[in-house]
Amino acid sequence: MRLPGEAAGVDRGAASLFVSRKTLEAHLPCVYRKLQARSRTDLTRLLTAADLVD
Repeated sequence: MRLPGEAAGVDRGAASLFVSRKTLEAHLPCVYRKLQARSRTDLTRLLTAADLVD
């Protein structure tokens, strides 16, 4: 998985997950809430700590 805070942005993230940009934008708030992340920076920190990023 690539870091959500990288310059690639939502378009590239959606493409890598084979979903539309709108689908990813709709689901990101749920992911943030579930992981108790307040921003992309928090999400990146959590993913890095869990060793889930390239």
